Amino acid sequence: MLSREVCLTRGLKYYLLDTSEFYIAASFVSDRKILDLYSDKQGGYIGEIENKTMNPVYKFSFHFSADINQQVDNGQQILTCSFPDEKSGILIINRNHFNFYKFR
Repeated sequence: MLSREVCLTRGLKYYLLDTSEFYIAASFVSDRKILDLYSDKQGGYIGEIENKTMNPVYKFSFHFSADINQQVDNGQQILTCSFPDEKSGILIINRNHFNFYKFR
């Protein structure tokens, strides 16, 4: 995984992460850590960026891709999802709980 260091004013350093191999659909806080919901050619994951790389923390047992992300007033995130069987649905992230709803 490639990354590039970017130096900004006031001595702060930021790293740009090469995301050409995966898509980050959402980021959220869990146990005081920033985690990311992402997908690649092999599946969907929850991951954490450490040492300039995306590290999977959890792999979902099914494949999906999440797209449009909307955060609502109570902190929940609602994302549209598509599945390999060409069906669509929504994913609701509420703190540490992930609820998938597939449309018929």
